[in-house]
Amino acid sequence: MNSSFDPGNFDRMPPLPNASDQQQVSVPTTLVWALRAGIATVLCGLLTIALSTFSVSDEDIALLQSELAGQGAQLSTEELSDFTNTVTTMTFIIGLVLTALWLWLLQRTHRGRNWARITLTVLGAIWLVLTLPNLTAGLDSGFAILLNLVQVVLLGITLYFLHAKPTRDYFISMRAPRYN
Repeated sequence: MNSSFDPGNFDRMPPLPNASDQQQVSVPTTLVWALRAGIATVLCGLLTIALSTFSVSDEDIALLQSELAGQGAQLSTEELSDFTNTVTTMTFIIGLVLTALWLWLLQRTHRGRNWARITLTVLGAIWLVLTLPNLTAGLDSGFAILLNLVQVVLLGITLYFLHAKPTRDYFISMRAPRYN
């Protein structure tokens, strides 16, 4: 009987490595920079949301009221103010949830999870596409424009460092089989 299993050949099997024999894979500097830039990116995003939340003025509400009146809708200033407060509060809450998700994905990426790196790349690309129009979209404040520009640059740096060669090599090494 010809079989590939020969119980007499156990001495030719490679030994399983012990946990003490394993080399610890160090996190590359590029991934640390991606983490730092990613954190700074969401902080800029939250600051942008906070600034837009607190920058709704009575003139903005009056302008919105006159535009709605031109379309046949009659809303009081108080109703519009309540509506804008609700919208800005919900925007801020959604921003906090997205920030928590982004930070969790950054932490997972730092631990060598390639799926998190891919997810960050997709979300970062979408974020970049959605943020670019804000650079020229009628922002009143020079500070808001500068903050959006810094956010776009930090997002680009994050995405760049997530795919730099040392980072790619790190993720390849993390895919290698490990024995515990």
